[in-house]
Amino acid sequence: QFRGVEKRLLLRFKDRNPQPINELDTLLQLSLDRILALSTQGEEVAQQLSSAATALSASTRLLHLVLKLRFGLDDALGQILEDHWPAAVIDSVAQDGQGWEEMVESSLGLLLKTALSKDGKRDATNVVQGPPQRLKDLNKIRRHIENIIKRLTER
Repeated sequence: QFRGVEKRLLLRFKDRNPQPINELDTLLQLSLDRILALSTQGEEVAQQLSSAATALSASTRLLHLVLKLRFGLDDALGQILEDHWPAAVIDSVAQDGQGWEEMVESSLGLLLKTALSKDGKRDATNVVQGPPQRLKDLNKIRRHIENIIKRLTER
């Protein structure tokens, strides 16, 4: 709409004997105001997303530390936990719809099947895992975290 009004105004101003504008300038101003309001709203949402990602990252780092201290994890197991459950939150979504949540869910599932499996250490090459699916809610991640804590308790 904005581009169309802009083109019509430019054509009318180029004519030798321009026709009356008929409120096109008002329509152009309203369109511009709407675009500016939407861009401001987009910036606010991006800021909120960044704040939420920072809070999630800090919470994840804190939970890593609590798990290390509570269960006395050695450096190697602590590093495995951090590698499978990254604290660095990626706030963008890839083209295939995979964001931080999908990556963490898939990675925690792999951790439960390998390093924290019930029968001891298993080789990750023997584990068949399909591509991550888009999550509908975070219950699956929560269950994985509960299972990780349960298995660390059993160690």
